[in-house]
Amino acid sequence: MTNKLWNKNFTLITMGSVVSLIGSSFSNFAMGLLILDTTKSTFMYSMYLVLTTLATLIMPIVVGPFIDRYSRRKIIYTLDFFCSILYLIEALIFYLGTFSYTILIIFSIILSAISSIYYVAYESFYPMLIDESNYSKAYSIDSTLKSLSMIMLPISAFVYNLCGVGPILIFDGVTFLISALLETKIKIEESYAIRDEKFSRSKYKETFKEGIKFLKLEKGLLAITIYFAITMFSTSAEDVLLLPFFKKGYVNGEYIYMYVMFFMVVGRVLGGSINYKMKIAKEKKYKIAVIVYITISALEGMLLFVPVV
Repeated sequence: MTNKLWNKNFTLITMGSVVSLIGSSFSNFAMGLLILDTTKSTFMYSMYLVLTTLATLIMPIVVGPFIDRYSRRKIIYTLDFFCSILYLIEALIFYLGTFSYTILIIFSIILSAISSIYYVAYESFYPMLIDESNYSKAYSIDSTLKSLSMIMLPISAFVYNLCGVGPILIFDGVTFLISALLETKIKIEESYAIRDEKFSRSKYKETFKEGIKFLKLEKGLLAITIYFAITMFSTSAEDVLLLPFFKKGYVNGEYIYMYVMFFMVVGRVLGGSINYKMKIAKEKKYKIAVIVYITISALEGMLLFVPVV
């Protein structure tokens, strides 16, 4: 039973991430539509994405040494509780009639910073809940579920056009609350968590330097880190273009955008299903990864130059 993938902890973390992913995709798409509709400016929309992306880039570097020393389980569910409160406050501000682009930016930066901290804690905590023999299956499930959350886009657009952004913010607050409650039920020993030692500035610097030193020594990990840093910048640039491109270029462009995204979801589900069933030999994984990364880069480079079909 030690090799069983769907144990209590894995089930709870999966359910929690699914619920929060649904809420996030629901609100993020609606926020993009709200900015484009109210400002009529791709520049303002891009500024929104740039500022939230900067928060996402900076916060993991700042908080990494803290996360390494404290309970990741507690960090994860505490951040989800905090997100729930923020979304409900944002909804209240909207219903009071004082909602503005500036307020939206402030809340979005805070939520993006929290999300990036959560991501670092989650990604380092997730493998602790899985037996090594089940890594491929577990990450196939994780990847597929992240893609399936895109099915919320048409629902988000429908609710946004019908009721505005208020109900969406309330829904997001509720989903993060449910996610946090599920995550509190996870039981695991976190021996790395330091309970009695005060975390001083000198300890922070020491831990930060240790992380940089480790990265320099592990050449493979350094290469992957640089690759994903470049990928994050290019993906962020594409995200700035994608929704405005469809919204301005087509009648009811947001629905064309969702139509295209639907087939991306289909592809991810098919790929995740194959990866879940297929046993890939360790010596072949690196070569497959390189081919996949090159193929994805080529396809993304051509994406907006080809017809919708």
